[in-house]
Amino acid sequence: MCFKFLAVPAVMLAALSCSIKEDRSKCPCILIMDLEEVPWNTPEEGFPLSLQVSGPGGFSLENPVSVEECSTSYTVEVPRQGVYSSLLTSPAGDFFVGGRGIVIPEGKDCPPLWMYSRFLDTSVEDIREKVVLRKSFCTMSVTFKGVPPGKYSLRFLGTVCGYDLSAKPVPGEFSYLSVPDGGGTCSARIPRQTDSSLIAAVESGDMVLRYFAIGEILAKNGYDWTSPDLADASLTIDYASTAITLTIGGGTPVQVEVLI
Repeated sequence: MCFKFLAVPAVMLAALSCSIKEDRSKCPCILIMDLEEVPWNTPEEGFPLSLQVSGPGGFSLENPVSVEECSTSYTVEVPRQGVYSSLLTSPAGDFFVGGRGIVIPEGKDCPPLWMYSRFLDTSVEDIREKVVLRKSFCTMSVTFKGVPPGKYSLRFLGTVCGYDLSAKPVPGEFSYLSVPDGGGTCSARIPRQTDSSLIAAVESGDMVLRYFAIGEILAKNGYDWTSPDLADASLTIDYASTAITLTIGGGTPVQVEVLI
């Protein structure tokens, strides 16, 4: 367990401070983040965590949270008017923009984001909030057969460019260019989608050789973008015959209809 006092400007600190004789409705709320269910031992999640809190009047707080300090809980003072609280895996914190949430710039893919984010009613003296981190990205791998690596690249195009302060997908342009590895596999981390518009464009230099409607392929084969924890997915495409094999999570590979 650990307790953190706010590193805020003096004028805001004065507003948050309180004595027994004063109106206690003006005192800060003590927010206790229950971290008992946070899987600290999972390497993929990239700990330490980054705590982001924002509220009225320009209130903003950003603190690292590490297992060495806070294995079970994290306590912090926040304003009484309600706050948005987010706990993110690093390096996802580098994508966090105060007052907006997670913003994925054009040309980047989604960070390896395990996230808790919601609005909290802090009008009380103290509140305890259980943190459950959710896997908010899908690692999409596409392997081409029959095409030598280096002859092409794959651009993933989507319509979600981040998450708001309530962890809801934010509409916007998503564009990420992946260069195949030695085995001919291109990959990208895709944020949670709201429709089936995700596209993969096969590019060679400045030319687009072909489009694959990955979003439609996933939708027709049961991929669930509303799942609390997003599964990874992989496609193997025989470029000559356009035969496609899809694997979702640890499931059985299946032959799927070609959608272009």
